Amino acid sequence: MDVIFFLALLLLNISCTNPVTQTPARGLDQETVSTTLRNYRHDMRRCYEEALKSNKKTEGKVSIRWTVTPTGTVEQSSIAATDTHLPELDRCVLKTVQNMKFPTANNGQPTFVVYPWRFTAKD
Repeated sequence: MDVIFFLALLLLNISCTNPVTQTPARGLDQETVSTTLRNYRHDMRRCYEEALKSNKKTEGKVSIRWTVTPTGTVEQSSIAATDTHLPELDRCVLKTVQNMKFPTANNGQPTFVVYPWRFTAKD
């Protein structure tokens, strides 16, 4: 089975949209957030490949909501929405986000992000 991965921004095995920041005083710009997420594309791929071991037709979207502190750590992360019907995939994506390291915000402000990853398998 070939696994097709597509990502609008990250050009890998997961489809997603641009990160949505939800604060007027955001610390990091969208490009910085996108660049950091790109650095974790292999971790997201591993999450999906593990999920495929238990169900070869695993597909769906996992949206994660989190805050990047001014020092670049992730806090207050949660699953905003999911339709994968596979809790282990959702938990893996959430854990990957929780372990991400972002650059320090020059303006000392936090950044609020909601980011959807879409996972698709193809025979």
